[in-house]
Amino acid sequence: MDEIKELEAKRDKIKKELIKIGDMRRGSVTEQYLPVKHKDRDDLVLCGPYYVFTTKIGGKTIGRRFQVGPELGKIRREVRNFHYFQEKCKELIALNEQICELRSLPSRVLGDEEGQVKKKLRKRYKRRREEK
Repeated sequence: MDEIKELEAKRDKIKKELIKIGDMRRGSVTEQYLPVKHKDRDDLVLCGPYYVFTTKIGGKTIGRRFQVGPELGKIRREVRNFHYFQEKCKELIALNEQICELRSLPSRVLGDEEGQVKKKLRKRYKRRREEK
């Protein structure tokens, strides 16, 4: 029982952390450079960086470009919050599964009792078949 209480405390801690997460959005932010050919040179020069936020909406990938600034910082923070949210949800699910396993453990210990119930049911059904 102590182990279950420990896991429940961890679960409650994760729930509190989930409540504290601010705005979030799915997607990713990548740094990209644009290859540009200059008049005086034959080779390509990379201009940038510029930043692209991409996400899927309705099965289609949508992208938006951003320059360095407050809006880029806001979007990066929201994407980071979403990834953090996903990690915490995975942890929460794993803890819940552990708690469920520990709570169902006593029924496994009483396996002999379960076997006796099954034997009684088999006898009942056998009698019913014989009566017909």
